[in-house]
Amino acid sequence: YERAFALFDAADDWSGLYESWGSILDTFTYLGGDLKPIDHWIEVMNGLIARHPQFPSPQAELRVASGMVVALTYRKPQHPDLPYWADKVESFVLREGDISLRMMLGSTLAYYFMILGQFARMAVLIDMLKPMGGFREYDPMARQTWYVMVAMYSFFMADWETCRDASDQGLRNAEENGVSLPNIYLLGQYVYACVSRED
Repeated sequence: YERAFALFDAADDWSGLYESWGSILDTFTYLGGDLKPIDHWIEVMNGLIARHPQFPSPQAELRVASGMVVALTYRKPQHPDLPYWADKVESFVLREGDISLRMMLGSTLAYYFMILGQFARMAVLIDMLKPMGGFREYDPMARQTWYVMVAMYSFFMADWETCRDASDQGLRNAEENGVSLPNIYLLGQYVYACVSRED
């Protein structure tokens, strides 16, 4: 993704720059590892916005907003711009639209809400994204994201049974559909719930 970013920069392709930047931030979410390089990419985006304050499309703006929520939550949760970016993502997630995209963006907000202790907003988010008609409209990754959010929220609410059930369902979904990236979160929540229940 960094190579793609450099090529888009050389071509002065702003849509490509924002998309590749967002993809770089995604790697920290799904692959983990050293988070210090995020600081560099925050500054890179600040520089891009200073050079080109008008986004080429609403999709590009949403991609940047989501990436900035991830970056600032991980590295600078006290940053004054974080609520601004989070509000932009939340306004999209709470509207009708592509459920899989809303779910993925919702997971970004969920972590932000939990880090800041905003559990009431987290409850509203989960209620809005709850699959009313089952999971037919969700792809396997969106389902996994749902299970991770529910497991994490339930743990913070001391609802050990729901936490364990969501973790179980997510691990089954992973085995059946080959979705493995967020499994470390589910395994962690499962262990925390069992220990809390003294199982």
